Amino acid sequence: MHCLTEVWKYRSTEKIADSAMDQIHIDIHTAEGQTEANVLITGGVNGSLSLFEVGKVGEHNHGVECIPDRMWPVIEEKRAECGKDPGCIWRPPGASLHMSSNISCIKMCGKHSPIQRALITTLGSETSGGSVYILNLVEPVDFDSSSAIGEMMHKTADFNCTIWTADCSYNSNRAVIGTNVGAALVNLETGMTSWVCRSKSDVLSQQLDPSGNVVLCGLRNGAILTVDVREKQERVSDRFIRHRIPYSSLGRQGPSSSKQWFEVKGNIYPSRTILMPSSVCSLVSLQSYDQYFLASSMDGLVD
Repeated sequence: MHCLTEVWKYRSTEKIADSAMDQIHIDIHTAEGQTEANVLITGGVNGSLSLFEVGKVGEHNHGVECIPDRMWPVIEEKRAECGKDPGCIWRPPGASLHMSSNISCIKMCGKHSPIQRALITTLGSETSGGSVYILNLVEPVDFDSSSAIGEMMHKTADFNCTIWTADCSYNSNRAVIGTNVGAALVNLETGMTSWVCRSKSDVLSQQLDPSGNVVLCGLRNGAILTVDVREKQERVSDRFIRHRIPYSSLGRQGPSSSKQWFEVKGNIYPSRTILMPSSVCSLVSLQSYDQYFLASSMDGLVD
């Protein structure tokens, strides 16, 4: 009988995947010809962006081999009940790139689209804001090239604010960006941007609904907003529809006696706003019930 839970740690991956990660199957060139590979896209807080090939396919490129070590269970008798190790991962020579600032988000675009590409955002720095990039994975990747990943990158938009998170529409043509001043919509084909929500509380997490018309925004103050992105919003924040949402209506006291409500601007449904006990760090839709969402806050609560 195998153990139900195993935790493995890969060597030589420190500071490489400590901010964002996603997985995709892509075509790559090998000495034997073109083949499909399972690839991890990882981003680090130091700005490193890397692609790792999973399994024996990566042996051909003579890249960095990352060997797994079992971290759980720690008891030897229990380890004997577990299955075999998950295999090595490989970082090819041309599969790394250093970005302008920390990687804040990696999301695969168009899960129901034949166009394979990844949305990548950078956090920004003290001297410049965050940026939005597209990693094009449509064509087979040649990891023998020393600039493989750089040739696939394309900058789509720049912002003069911090970018914390992002999400892609199902048809892969636009994305929503969560920043320290609100949420914005980005056309991934033209690079055009428009604000859909303004908030003094940072947007730390986002999730588009299956239609792509509504986005849930998780804020630093614990609120989860429902924002309609269908109508074109004015670029000037003062022209947004203003909403004052009382903390009491959400079953919570304000952060101070003088702060009984918070203000947001945009095409928002105030009656659909809910509040978590602390900052909302993650929002995901359930695969089996895509109209339902799972939210987690920084105090460890999952709702």
